[in-house]
Amino acid sequence: MFNQGIYHQSTQMTGGFVGGSGTVNYVAKWTPNGVTIGNSQIFDNGTNVGINISSSLGAKLHVVGAGNTSGTYAFRADSSTVSNLFYVRNDGAVSSLNGYWIGSEKIFYINPNGTIANIFIGDSSGNSTLTGGTNATLGSNTLNNLTSGSFNIAFGYQALRNLTSGSYCVAIGSQSLFSNSTSDSNTAIGYRSLFSSTTSQNTAIGAYAIGSGASGGQNTAIGYNSMYNSTGTKCTAVGWNVLGNQSSADYNTAIGAGAGSSVTIGSYNTLIGYNSAATILTTGQKLTIIGAETAVTNAADSGSIAIGHGATITGNNQFVIGSAATNAGAVTAEAVTSDATWLVKINGTNYKILLYTI
Repeated sequence: MFNQGIYHQSTQMTGGFVGGSGTVNYVAKWTPNGVTIGNSQIFDNGTNVGINISSSLGAKLHVVGAGNTSGTYAFRADSSTVSNLFYVRNDGAVSSLNGYWIGSEKIFYINPNGTIANIFIGDSSGNSTLTGGTNATLGSNTLNNLTSGSFNIAFGYQALRNLTSGSYCVAIGSQSLFSNSTSDSNTAIGYRSLFSSTTSQNTAIGAYAIGSGASGGQNTAIGYNSMYNSTGTKCTAVGWNVLGNQSSADYNTAIGAGAGSSVTIGSYNTLIGYNSAATILTTGQKLTIIGAETAVTNAADSGSIAIGHGATITGNNQFVIGSAATNAGAVTAEAVTSDATWLVKINGTNYKILLYTI
């Protein structure tokens, strides 16, 4: 009687005693009248726990939402000030406002700050305050300063590391387009390609291509170290180390391994062929040199044309065909002189051709 009295006293509620019944393995809950215990939505079979599911539990915690629409959630976590920190919708969508982490490293980020079509994969990639859309990364510290830029792709450690508002950029390779912050429409493929560039509309393919040049835009460099130091504009370099020492020169086109590798500030040059004008030429301008190992003898030679293997320019405004050392028919034609003659050198011998008007 004593024990029974204690039991009644501890369980008596206003309006009566606790009663009710339940089903095995369901966690009990108070029903709406406050004095009857019944089944909750939580099912515990001793191995797994289900919410809104009681059979075929596939995990330690198995949750089944209501329906399959995008407007309802199977799981959702909020803070005291921010909603939707993390959720699993009933249509299968999963979102984490601040990315997905392993320990202290954020490795996966989708559509931060409610943006659209952004995906960031890699430690510290992406930015939680981003407002731009359609960006993608793969690699550590990629696009992690981006604020408003859109349509960017960064693959590789620190690719596009400092981009903030630039758009339409592609960086593939560690530290490619590393320094660019606001410029648009650049493509860099290769280790440290366009590393220092801060301008727009450049294309660099190959390790160190336009690697050190910070200024100058609308350039195309294809090949290892091509245009490495260039700060010029509208230049094209194709091949190993082509225009590798060019600095502030503009409007140069060089094709072939080593072509124009000694040029520094000379502009408006066209150099085609292996090692064409690869030495001596630094400041010369408006040269057209076609052929392997063609050369100049003066750093500032300008306005000349050389065609053929080993053809060598020795002054300004010359037209050179072939090499006197290897070609018996080599011809060098210079500008018209004051006595109305045209100086032509054939096989090393000078000739003057008299000119007159008709």
